[in-house]
Amino acid sequence: MIELSIIIPVYNVEKYVKRCIESVLNQWQKEFEIILVDDGSLDQSGVICEDYKERYPFIRVIHQKNKGLSEARNTGIRVAKGQYLAFLDSDDFVKNNSYQKMLKIIKEQQVDIVVGEAVSYVDDNHIYLKKQRDFLKEGKYDAKEFLVNCLKDDVMVMCVPFNLYRKELIIDNNLFFERGLLHEDELWTPQIFLNAMNIYYCKDIFYYHYTRADSITQRKDLSKNGQDLLYICNKLDDMYSLIEGELGKLLRDYLSMIYMGGVYSGKLYRKDRRSLIDKRFPLCHAYRRNTLIKAYIFRLNLHLFCVTYYLFNCFKRKH
Repeated sequence: MIELSIIIPVYNVEKYVKRCIESVLNQWQKEFEIILVDDGSLDQSGVICEDYKERYPFIRVIHQKNKGLSEARNTGIRVAKGQYLAFLDSDDFVKNNSYQKMLKIIKEQQVDIVVGEAVSYVDDNHIYLKKQRDFLKEGKYDAKEFLVNCLKDDVMVMCVPFNLYRKELIIDNNLFFERGLLHEDELWTPQIFLNAMNIYYCKDIFYYHYTRADSITQRKDLSKNGQDLLYICNKLDDMYSLIEGELGKLLRDYLSMIYMGGVYSGKLYRKDRRSLIDKRFPLCHAYRRNTLIKAYIFRLNLHLFCVTYYLFNCFKRKH
């Protein structure tokens, strides 16, 4: 019986995909299947996937025309046989036996999602950054309570692969990824948490997230990244407007931050792109004091906002 399906989208990662697959092979494999979705790779990635498929009967390989990360994940969801799903990016890797531990937790605790910790690193410079939730105790939470706690302390991590999910939750709520969208995790993750009943937070680091210079989110022209973030904010705004109480206020406050971040990172403040911006959006959604201050500056003077945003990020990185 297959209990866990590990979905790995693959696209032009011949330098990294072996390390990724080997890290999963270091798990206890009895209840696992690995689904490698080759999304039209132009290098040797597809050949490497086929080589592993020949050697391991629990590895499945699907080759498709390039449709992007979202559709590659959707392909994996549709064919997965496991009761639970994990997503793994093909340039990342996981700690030995971590999926075995998370699978045990999700079964014993009978929760919809297991949330784990991760480390982000830039290999070239050996920079390691832990995703911190030190204030939270390990244990079982109401999903909405967990959201409130994380949003209050700016530690809500939207990265899809950092968690383990009950497949039925995804299928029953039709939670597939929107095709052609960058930063799709920012749209998908809050939806699955809002549809979940409960989660278990595990403080163990299990996931190693690699930031490489040639990835989509590291390109010099990030205008599409910024535009997609604004699109996500507007789409989630329709959903969040129906959520009352502190959770609704915090979610909309988070949208305010994402909106301003999208304008800055995508350089949408440039004169030829300003028509894409609704300068009122952040202020209309801000709830916490720090967000309100940034939103006021954003509304009054985009240039001043960008300078302030840059200095704030520099200070944050140093501390």
